[in-house]
This record gives sequence, structure tokens and C-alpha cells, in this order.
Amino acid sequence: MNSKEFKELEDKCKFTGQSKQVFILNAIEGVTIATPEEVDILRVISDQFNEYMRVLRGMATNINQQAKHANETGQLETIKELQKQTTRIEKIRKEGEEIWQSLRRLIKRQIHTAR
Repeated sequence: MNSKEFKELEDKCKFTGQSKQVFILNAIEGVTIATPEEVDILRVISDQFNEYMRVLRGMATNINQQAKHANETGQLETIKELQKQTTRIEKIRKEGEEIWQSLRRLIKRQIHTAR
């Protein structure tokens, strides 16, 4: 490797926060190399998705309990209760859409950087 290539390697390692060894091994393996800031963003997104999944599991349990109650008693929950569930689901859907758009922007940036 000539001095210009070595300097470029050092700059890229500094930019990504990786050692030369890790950077080269990742490059050999075809790993998309993200900046530390991008990794932090992905961690936040992962935590948000984890929370959404927890909330959705709780909502699904609630709906299953309502269905069981309706089957046992022949009575449905009040319209207000169902509307509250619908409102919560719509809120989570909108927040999920925002996260999805953020992921698309990150992916687009990675593809652009890789070319």
C-alpha cells in the first residue's frame, strides 16, 4: 500500500472509530461500515422498536381478553374501550412509520457511501 492509500485507510479508521485491523476485517467480510453516530442512532431505533413490540404484545393480550370475555358472556366491550385501543394502535403505527423513514434514510446513506 502506498502512502496515499495508507493515509486514506487511517482517515477512514478515524472516521468510523475502528482500529485498522477491525476496519480491514470488516471490509474483507463485506460489512457495511457505519460511523459511531449511525451506530448510536441504530441503537436508539432498536430500543424504540423493542418498546413498541412490548406495547403491541400488551395490546394483543388485552384484545384477546376482550374476545374471551365476549365469548364467555356473549357481551362485547363498550365502544369507548375499543376506540381507545384503536387510538393507541394508530399512534403506534404513526411512530413506527417515522422510525421506518429514519431507517430508510440511514440505509440510503449507507448505499451512497458504499458506492
